[in-house]
This record gives sequence, structure tokens and C-alpha cells, in this order.
Amino acid sequence: MLVDTDVLIWYLRGHEKAARFLDNLQELKLSAITWMELVQGCRNRQELERLKKDFSRRQAVILPVSDAISERAMALMETHFLGDGLLLADALIASTAIEHTLTLSSANSPRRAEKRSAFRQRSVHTAEVAALFRPTLAVRLALSARELRAL
Repeated sequence: MLVDTDVLIWYLRGHEKAARFLDNLQELKLSAITWMELVQGCRNRQELERLKKDFSRRQAVILPVSDAISERAMALMETHFLGDGLLLADALIASTAIEHTLTLSSANSPRRAEKRSAFRQRSVHTAEVAALFRPTLAVRLALSARELRAL
């Protein structure tokens, strides 16, 4: 399972449900993009060191951005940026899940207000990953797993 940035932010903010979710994972996997977003959120060296120690203790696996992930993300951006507003980081994280055939765990919600109000973890299978990030994308991207792999 690939864990999205928002789930980890809820955890780092002390949300109990997010912590329980991570505690129950057999293996914590995250995209290099997610790691960089978490580092970018650190306010000082001490927070960065705490972040590194915590993820080391959890034996987190950070998946690098490969050529295949980059190519798939470019295709997703070309298809979904102008009409759906797909963002760069979201395209790379979705592509990481798709390329590694992982379920993506995210607290993203189709409605942004819902996303901000409470942690609602959900998991999506590979065929749904790209549709998770934007509500209109979910409607327009009705692709099978085979079609997603072809992107």
C-alpha cells in the first residue's frame, strides 16, 4: 500500500485514527514526492530530525521516481491538467501507485471542505488511483487497469 501525503500529515498532527491506521500497516511505503512534501512542511531542523527518526523507526520504504513513473505522470498531466487541474505532485504520486501496482491510501475527498474537516482514510485500487485527486477527473477517467497501464 502506498500512503499519500495527506494521511501522513494527519498522523504528524497527532490524529489518533491516522496513527492507528499506520500502526496497522505491515509496511509503510511512500513516494519520494510525498517524502519531499513532508520535509518541505518542517519548520526547523528539530522537526526534520523527528520526522526522519519516526519514519526510520517505522522502516518506511521511499519509492523513487523512475523513468516509467515520470512518463506516466507526464501523460496524466497532458490529459488532466487543463480540464481537471491535476497537480504535478498528485500526478507523480498516482503514477507511483500505478507503476508499483499498489493501493493508494489517501484522506483526499472529492469535496475539499470534507478533506479539511476530518481525517477520512480511504484506500483505492490501482485502477482508481488517478481518479482520486480531482472530482471531475473521477468522472472523466473511467479507465480499466489495462488502459491505465497503457498511459
